[in-house]
Amino acid sequence: DEQGNLATDANGRILAGDVRAGENQGLLSMQTLFAREHNRLVDELAERAPSLTADELFQAARTRVEAEIQSITYNEYLPMLVGENALSAYQGFDSSVDPGISIEFATAIFRLGHSQVSPELRRLLDNGQTIEAGNLTLRAAFGASPAVVAANGGIDPILRGLGDGTFAPRVNYATG
Repeated sequence: DEQGNLATDANGRILAGDVRAGENQGLLSMQTLFAREHNRLVDELAERAPSLTADELFQAARTRVEAEIQSITYNEYLPMLVGENALSAYQGFDSSVDPGISIEFATAIFRLGHSQVSPELRRLLDNGQTIEAGNLTLRAAFGASPAVVAANGGIDPILRGLGDGTFAPRVNYATG
């Protein structure tokens, strides 16, 4: 929409690439952030290369957003989780490596990720103080919609709270 929020269908379900986009306000905020980044990149690419088709612009921006997410994951999240030097430097594409994921690994990593979810979603002002409406319990944050998030200060307070570090993993799993 004109405020940069994710679209919804006639039943109020959020239209995003992930069916869980509206599961909670934190996830909705992250989905919205990356959708806005995608659209910003489409605009930038369209200005630089006006001959690109709409599909080419979409795919080019999608590739860039995926690269940003991968960079954040590998350069910021995983070192915090498993230790600074636990991952070797990228050596280039290796076609012999199976890119699939085992059900055992997927199950384990989902459990790990879910154990890192805080029971409270912090919503912060620019100065780090809690917004007037207060923080949200995780329970209250479920069933998010763009309208609910917008009515409570938008995604910025939620993203500030998610990035605050207060609820970051407190254990380095590489060293215990």
